[in-house]
Amino acid sequence: MTRPLYEPTTQRQTRKLGFSADQLFRRPGTRQQAHYEIKLFADRGALDGNLPDSAVIVSDGDGKFMLLIPPDLNGSELQLAEAGISAANSADLEIEIINVGDDPGTPGTTNMLNTVITIAAGDYISWTPGAAVGATAIAAPPDNEVQSGDWVSINVASGGGDTAEGLAVILEFGF
Repeated sequence: MTRPLYEPTTQRQTRKLGFSADQLFRRPGTRQQAHYEIKLFADRGALDGNLPDSAVIVSDGDGKFMLLIPPDLNGSELQLAEAGISAANSADLEIEIINVGDDPGTPGTTNMLNTVITIAAGDYISWTPGAAVGATAIAAPPDNEVQSGDWVSINVASGGGDTAEGLAVILEFGF
């Protein structure tokens, strides 16, 4: 027979967990940071392979994904921008990150990167294996800064020869 749970036991456990959570919350010096892993195009096997090619094969165009900046990231800066694909490309794949401001219907002019994110032909990731992630050059302030309510557009400048599939972009914002 199992021993019944007694009220004092559960209260002690709750107090212990609550104290730990409170201590974690109160740690000084932690700055807010946001890490986004955005899937722009699906992998070939998604939904049992029943997706049309337009949902899988990477194509050129602006606004392939629009990211809304939440209030807690007001005044933060883009600190990392990288990308990867799940099927190799026959030509270079180039991606731009543009801050279009508070109106997602207008084309943006603020390029948040000094260079485009490039996945070389035949590669799967934009950074060199073994090197530190973050090889793409981020623009200097104020071009890399975002405000609450800004929209960030992920544009595909070059689709990788129409063979690249399953594009994912990693964006990291911090203070």
